[in-house]
Amino acid sequence: QLDRLERDGLLVNKKVGRTRVYQFNPRYAFLGEVKQLLAKALELCPPNIKESLLMERTRPRKRSKPL
Repeated sequence: QLDRLERDGLLVNKKVGRTRVYQFNPRYAFLGEVKQLLAKALELCPPNIKESLLMERTRPRKRSKPL
């Protein structure tokens, strides 16, 4: 999904060491609307799901590793 979002221009990435860091593309035309939509969706989530979505990962998952 990250590849699709990057291809469509919503995300950009950069390499930091061996880690690829993604962030929103500040030049994306509808960035404000996307952020509002994500905030609204997060607001409506149950507390246990919200906590898991906001969890800070300590190590990234290898791209080729199965889910």
